[in-house]
Parts: sequence; C-alpha cells; structure tokens
Amino acid sequence: MVKCDVNYDCLNCPHPDCIADDVDAKGLAEEIRLLFETKQQRKNRIYYEENREKCRALQNAYRENNPEKIAAGKKAYRQKHHEEILRYEKEYRQTHKDEIAAYKKAYREAHKEEIAAYQKAYRKACAEARRVQKAEKKKVQKRKYQQTYYLKHKAKIQAYHKAYYQANKERILARQKAYYERKRNEGV
Repeated sequence: MVKCDVNYDCLNCPHPDCIADDVDAKGLAEEIRLLFETKQQRKNRIYYEENREKCRALQNAYRENNPEKIAAGKKAYRQKHHEEILRYEKEYRQTHKDEIAAYKKAYREAHKEEIAAYQKAYRKACAEARRVQKAEKKKVQKRKYQQTYYLKHKAKIQAYHKAYYQANKERILARQKAYYERKRNEGV
C-alpha cells in the first residue's frame, strides 16, 4: 500500500493501490474541511447544528429589524464585485438560455390576463404622464410668450388700461361698491 502525498486530489490519484480508494467526493471534501477547521470553528459548527432553529430565528429577526443595513451591505458587495457578478449572470443566461425562455413562455401563458392588465395600466399611466408633461410645457411656453409680449408692448398696454378705466370709471366703481355691499350683507 502506497500512502499519498498530502495533495488532497484522491479522485485523480496516480497510485493504483492507494489507501483512500473508498473515499468519494463528498467524504473527501468533509475530511479536508474537518482537517483544516480550527477549534473555534468546530465549536461554532456544533453549536449551530444543535441550535439551528434558534439561530435561524435570530437571523430572521435581525434581517427584519435592520433592512437598511442589509440593503447597504448588499449594495456594497455588488459594487465591489460588479464585474464578477455581471460575468456570472451573463454566463448563467447563456448556459441556461433554453430553460429561461421556456420559463418565460410558460409564465406568460399562465398569467396572460394579469400581464395584459398591467400593460394596459402602464400604457395609460404613461399616456397621462405625457399629456401632463405636454400641458405643462405648453403652459410654460404660453407664459413665456405672454411675458415677452408684455415687455415689448408695456407702454401700449398700460395706456389702454388707463384709457379704459377713465372711460368706464363710474361703471367700475358702481360694480365694486355693489360687490362689497353684497359681501357685507352675506356676512351678517
């Protein structure tokens, strides 16, 4: 029997009569992990195995109570490993292209009415937003035009207002007086 060097590649061992012939991939990975595990890591692993439900409850409570911290951590991780994540996602999409297409097609078939209703509501909301934006733009343009027109013809407009007031002074004052008396009587 030949004893292997400590290379931990027993699945590709060059020795035909190796002492670790009965080791499979899972067992080998477990042996390697246990060999390099420190005492503290071993204690932590054993504690977690014994108190799995309690640990899970604590972890879930932490996630619920600190969503900002969790989100910030995820964001920082994604920023730090941005290129790697993009590469992995692209590779995944390329290798599972058919599965993804089949899933999307099945989902669309199963939720046809929901998707149609969502798209209709989305189009309606977009059209309303465009209408409001167009109306606002038109209002701004109209106001701008009015301001420029007023500045160009300011003297002429003021002269017209003054002439109109002089010509209809008695009628304007009578209307104002009637309005104020009506308001005063309504208040009593």
